[in-house]
Amino acid sequence: MVPRCCDLCPFEILVWADARTKSVSFESVLVIMLRCNMKTALNLQLGLDDLLADMRHSRKHGDLGRLAFIAYCEVRRWARTAGEVELEDRSSRVITGSPHDSREAFLAHIDELIQALELRRFDFAATAPAGLDYQVSVS
Repeated sequence: MVPRCCDLCPFEILVWADARTKSVSFESVLVIMLRCNMKTALNLQLGLDDLLADMRHSRKHGDLGRLAFIAYCEVRRWARTAGEVELEDRSSRVITGSPHDSREAFLAHIDELIQALELRRFDFAATAPAGLDYQVSVS
């Protein structure tokens, strides 16, 4: 079994291979963990961008069923992965809370959820790397 720091990290294989030869340097472990953290931040950023685009598209076309699905399943999954407990609870309450008085009330809750996601977008944009081709060499 190859040890991994997270499910998204393909770089732990390098540490495992070095550990078998007992030649792991502190620098190589730091570089690999840096790669892992950057990949995770990038995956969260890209996932959030996709989520927002899907919500905006469904909101624009008035697809209430799709909005409910995204708010309950996709936003909660992303928030759980990102460690955003408040956002996870908020997206759950939009669907499982009390019934909405009208279509407009439901859409108002969805708009608030989109705004909350927009705020998170700028948080992750500051920590994610600028491009997908970022590479650090391990020596």
